[in-house]
Amino acid sequence: MLDEGCGTLTKTVMIGAILSKETIPTAQLGAAIIHITSKDFTGPRAITIRVLLDKKKDYPYKVSREFVSEYQIGLLNSLFQFYGIKVS
Repeated sequence: MLDEGCGTLTKTVMIGAILSKETIPTAQLGAAIIHITSKDFTGPRAITIRVLLDKKKDYPYKVSREFVSEYQIGLLNSLFQFYGIKVS
């Protein structure tokens, strides 16, 4: 659903409510977070990441590093675009 880009916010919230109550192994959660953060940022993906992070597991360092670096790059690109700075 998230890969196709056809997930609405309502569907994502409903699926997130189910996911939040289920037990999911840490390795699969980490892989899902890395996979989702590698895609373009959308509302449904943000909700899904929030649900997965709210499970409060001890994620491997790679998951934390990928998550933080992906959003730092996105934030910097947004700031550069806002101020009209061109980065080559």
